[in-house]
Amino acid sequence: MTTPIVLLLFVAAYAVIGMTTLDPASRAVPLLAALVTAVLIGIELVKRFSAKTATDTRTEESTASVGHELRVLGSVVAVVAGIYVVGFLVAVPLYVAFAIALIGRQSWRVAIATAAVTTAAIYVAFEVVLSYRLFAGILFS
Repeated sequence: MTTPIVLLLFVAAYAVIGMTTLDPASRAVPLLAALVTAVLIGIELVKRFSAKTATDTRTEESTASVGHELRVLGSVVAVVAGIYVVGFLVAVPLYVAFAIALIGRQSWRVAIATAAVTTAAIYVAFEVVLSYRLFAGILFS
């Protein structure tokens, strides 16, 4: 279904337009995020429209079951609770690995490698480049 994607594109475009009213220092990162989001949504729209052929008569129905949706929602709740308890640098790689392996049904090798790269990127971006100390959780604070 392309309706949610089109709505997200409008939201991203609205954010880009809204960021132009801020001063340049305040709008740099949010504007970059909104632009990247808009570009990725645009790519997804092009991909979806180009994938449809004249012989494709399938209806666009969601194949996700209620159980799958509950697992995804539960994983988001778990990562938020994990961030609160053990902090970003422990909870996020665990979430990424388990989400990729269990929800995304990819191999554990891919899941662990992605989690390691994600954790390294988060650490470098926040702790090193921005000198921003990430929340360590109530357990490690």
